[in-house]
Amino acid sequence: MSTSDRKHYVAEYEQYVAWLNTKFDHDEAMAYAVGGGDFAQIGEWALNLLKNFGLAEGQTLVDVGCGSGRLAAAASRSFGDRISYLGLDVVEELLDHARTVSDPSYTFALNTELTIPVADETADFVVFFSVVTHLLHEESYRYLRDAARALKPGGKLVVTFLESQQHWSIFERVVDIYDLPHVIEPLVMFIERPMLDTWVEKLGLELEQVLTFDPPMQSIAVLRTPTRE
Repeated sequence: MSTSDRKHYVAEYEQYVAWLNTKFDHDEAMAYAVGGGDFAQIGEWALNLLKNFGLAEGQTLVDVGCGSGRLAAAASRSFGDRISYLGLDVVEELLDHARTVSDPSYTFALNTELTIPVADETADFVVFFSVVTHLLHEESYRYLRDAARALKPGGKLVVTFLESQQHWSIFERVVDIYDLPHVIEPLVMFIERPMLDTWVEKLGLELEQVLTFDPPMQSIAVLRTPTRE
C-alpha cells in the first residue's frame, strides 16, 4: 500500500474543509467541519460525557481528531489550565481555529500518523470523537492500539462509532450519495458490535460501557486499560 493510499484520510479532510470554505463563512465552515450543529452546545455535551466517565482536574486528555476545537473550547470554559490537554488533527486550518477558542495552556499538533505522540502510560483519557468513522478498520485498530499504549493503567479510551442497527439511515444516505460528483465528504465506516468486542479483547482492554443514541448521534464505547494489582 502506498503512502498516499495510507493517508487517504488527510487528503479527504483537506478537500472537505476546502469545500466547506467555499460554501460558508469561516465560523460556519469550522462548525460544519466537526459535524455542524451548535458548536458550543455539542462541545459541552461531549465534555459532560467525559466528566461522567471520570475526567477530572489534574488529568491528561488527548483529543484525537480535535478538529476546530469544539471539545477544547468546552474544556477551557470548565477546566481552564487545570487539565493537561493535547489536541491532534490532520488539517492545520482546523488546528489554527482550535487555538483561538481554547485555553493558552492547551497544546495542538498536526498529526497525520496513526499514533499518539506521547510517552507510554502518560494519558488519563484518549478520546476519538468521530474519528474511526472515517478510517479503514485496519487504520482504526492501529490507532486504538497505540492509544492503549499511551494510557495509564486504569486510563480510559472513549470512541464514538456507527453501527448498522442504530444508524441505518446514515448508511442509506452514504449509499445514495456514493456516485454523486458534487458531494464532497470523507469516507464513512461502520463498526459492528462483534468487531468492537474482538478489538477490545485483542487490545487487552476492558469494555466499561457502550451508550447508544437515536440518530444522528453516534454510539459511544468506553474502554479501560487494566489496573495493576
